[in-house]
Amino acid sequence: MRHPVGGELLLAYESMELTAVAGLRLNAYRAEPGSPSQDALNLLAGWTVTTAG
Repeated sequence: MRHPVGGELLLAYESMELTAVAGLRLNAYRAEPGSPSQDALNLLAGWTVTTAG
């Protein structure tokens, strides 16, 4: 996968069909611990913004 800021991300994934809606799938992605892809995901995660409600 290539992200405009994070660059090339090498990710493993698992896909699961959800039975609630026909054709709906959930994909979970992960990077190898200590890899450049994990560093890039950590960088991107640091850009998230939360607001107190």
